[in-house]
Amino acid sequence: MRIVTPPLIVEDGDSFTKDALDRKGYGEALRNLVDSSSDALVLSLDGKWGEGKTTFVKMWQGLLSESNIPNLYIDAFANDHVDDAFITVASAITNYAEKNIIKDHRGKLTELKDKSKEVGGQLLSWSAKIGVKAATLGIIKDSDIDELKDIKGDLSKTASDLVAGFVEERIAAHSNDIELIKSFRALLSELPSKLQSEDSKPIVIIIDELDRCKPTFAVDVVEKVKHLFSVENVVFLLVMNKAQLEESIKSVYGQNIDAHTYLQKFVNIEAKLPKHT
Repeated sequence: MRIVTPPLIVEDGDSFTKDALDRKGYGEALRNLVDSSSDALVLSLDGKWGEGKTTFVKMWQGLLSESNIPNLYIDAFANDHVDDAFITVASAITNYAEKNIIKDHRGKLTELKDKSKEVGGQLLSWSAKIGVKAATLGIIKDSDIDELKDIKGDLSKTASDLVAGFVEERIAAHSNDIELIKSFRALLSELPSKLQSEDSKPIVIIIDELDRCKPTFAVDVVEKVKHLFSVENVVFLLVMNKAQLEESIKSVYGQNIDAHTYLQKFVNIEAKLPKHT
C-alpha cells in the first residue's frame, strides 16, 4: 500500500511531454524572456506547495536545452546543511562548467574555481570569527564601514581582543575584498561565452525548494545570489512559496520587518506559476 504519492518523473531533456496542466505556453514565454536578456537578472517563480513547481521547472529545463540555453538545477533543501550558501551555488556552477566548457577555455574555468575558493574562504573566515552576517563581503557600503568602526569600539569593551582585532582587519582589507568580488563576478559573467562555440546565450540557474529550507539558509541563498552571483549573462530563477519565504525573512530579521518589500530588493521580475483551469 502506498502512503506517499510518488512524484512525477521528468527525464533530463523532457520538454513538457507530460504537460497535463497545459503549462508549456507559459514555459515558452519564460524561456523567451531569459533568452532575450543579457542583463543581470533574478526572477522568482511563486507557487503554493503541491502546485507542481518542481515538475514545471524540470520540464522547463528541457525547453531551455532544446533552445541551446545552458542551464542547471540546484535543490536548495538538499543543501541547507551547508554553512554558507555561497559554497552551494559556486560548486554547482563550477561542476556544470567542468562538464560543459569548451576545451580551449579550461584556463578560465581554473581561474573561476580559484576565485570561488578565495571568496568562499573570506566569507567563512568573516562569519566564523565574528557572529554577524557577511552577505555582501566586499560589497560593503562606506556607511557600513563606519558602523564597523563603531562595532570595533564596542567589542573592545565587551569581547576578546581577537574579535575586535578581526573587525579592524576587515576594515583595513575592505578595498582588497572589493577587488576580489569584482574579479570573481567578471569571470562568472564571461562563463556563458565559454560554454558554447557560437550564439552565446545566458546561463540559467534554477534554485528550487527555497521554502522548504531552514529560514537562515533560505535567506542566505537569496542574499548571496543578488550580491555575489547576479551578473550580466547569468539568469537566476528562484522557485518558492513566496508567503513562506517571507515568513523565513521575518524569522531571521524579526517580525517587524516588511518582508515583502525586503524580498523585492533581491528579485528583478516576479512570476507566478499558472494554475490549471
